[in-house]
Amino acid sequence: PPPPPPFSSRRRHTRSYLKSRGLGDVYKRQVEYCRLFVLPGGVSPYALSWVGGEAGASRARLQTRVGGLLDDLGLRPAETGLGNLPLDHVGVLLALAALATERDSFGAAAVEAFELLSPGGRRFAAALETTSEAALYRASARLLATVLT
Repeated sequence: PPPPPPFSSRRRHTRSYLKSRGLGDVYKRQVEYCRLFVLPGGVSPYALSWVGGEAGASRARLQTRVGGLLDDLGLRPAETGLGNLPLDHVGVLLALAALATERDSFGAAAVEAFELLSPGGRRFAAALETTSEAALYRASARLLATVLT
């Protein structure tokens, strides 16, 4: 059976409010998110799943590079604005690329940040675009692929 709706009858006002603001069917968005990023067979937002090789060595290498980049930018992981996400999450890598570009104006730190995203980021974008049913995710995937080209 399908999961229960995200809003109980006590919260009909909330559901009506969201729909009146053009936010569409929140339940469908939740299902799409879970299908893409949580359930098996979806699109992994973690860089370690984009690269080959032994996971432990790849994780250590990536964490060292991300940690070095954070140090170069004078940041702590919490200052990326993404909370406790793992350092290989695409959101963290994108935030680092944006922060590096703002602070370093396409200097060494910005180049390093984009190198962390590529070429695995292009594979992620391609998988997201072909797997997603939602226009928002497909558009985001196209934008990421364009930025990394």
